[in-house]
Amino acid sequence: MDLLTGDKLSVKSTMNAQIPFGDDVISRISFCQEKSGGLEKLRTSIVQCLNTLIMEASKEAEI
Repeated sequence: MDLLTGDKLSVKSTMNAQIPFGDDVISRISFCQEKSGGLEKLRTSIVQCLNTLIMEASKEAEI
């Protein structure tokens, strides 16, 4: 978003990268409790997904 004009410079979306670990939040909580390193796997997946979206939006907006 252009902070001076309020114009949208880019809009990006993607599927939730945490779906492979459970279809809903409760399933993902169970995954974290039952699997060693489960929480780190969920955290890593969403951070990578967000970083990709940020990079794509930045490139599209030429910033």
